[in-house]
Amino acid sequence: MEGVWNLFRRRHRGSDLRVKSRADHLSGARPESLDISAFAPSQDVVLAQAAYHHFAAYRLLSAWVGQADASAARFSFASAISSEYKTFARIHRVFRADQPEAEPRDNCLTPELLDAAFERVQPRTWQEAAIHVCMVNGILDDAHLAIAEAAGVPMPVRQVLARRRSQEKLLALLQEQIATAEFSRDLLALWGRAVIGDAILAVRGLLVLPEDVREALRAGTHPDEGVADALGQLDAFQSQLVAGHTLRMDALHLTA
Repeated sequence: MEGVWNLFRRRHRGSDLRVKSRADHLSGARPESLDISAFAPSQDVVLAQAAYHHFAAYRLLSAWVGQADASAARFSFASAISSEYKTFARIHRVFRADQPEAEPRDNCLTPELLDAAFERVQPRTWQEAAIHVCMVNGILDDAHLAIAEAAGVPMPVRQVLARRRSQEKLLALLQEQIATAEFSRDLLALWGRAVIGDAILAVRGLLVLPEDVREALRAGTHPDEGVADALGQLDAFQSQLVAGHTLRMDALHLTA
């Protein structure tokens, strides 16, 4: 595993970004079509980021599998863990096959933001860990798939990114827990809402944003037309991710 950790060990020491509401964006206009190609990193960075986020999910789930209090739940939990690792391994193999000597660039690989999406809010139960990974993974999977398309990643590789086997297993497990009243629906709903902010910040960290756009996000400065257009695209992208998150919460009959 040392080689895997070496792939992700570099750290980006950038300024923190904060999620700003649509009202904070001064353009007032939504783009007619979504286009994030100007912000997409290189293909090797997209794959490295996607592999890292699945490995982070694998670590979080692995830490909680022993807490599941029924054999069927432990089996489902372990199956989701296996799916996370297999997805990580597939993406990592694709990355290494295409870029055998490559190391992701320091200015694009941002594991701290991905780590924060999984670690800043700490689960207290295995059910919270399950919905945590399910919802964070959903947002990051949607983001990586859109960014991969914008970066020109070939379709066979995007099909690997599009697999949602772990998410499907976790959703089924959570639906069972809710149906049998073994865990509070309100607590799960709260947890599903609590993790979205760090996930959206992690998504912004995946993009290559010009400094004037970053400054507008940090400080709410009055953007010129070009920055306003960029903010509009980011806002539309974020809204698309939140809409996907809402659908996943709806599948559990939880309020997003």
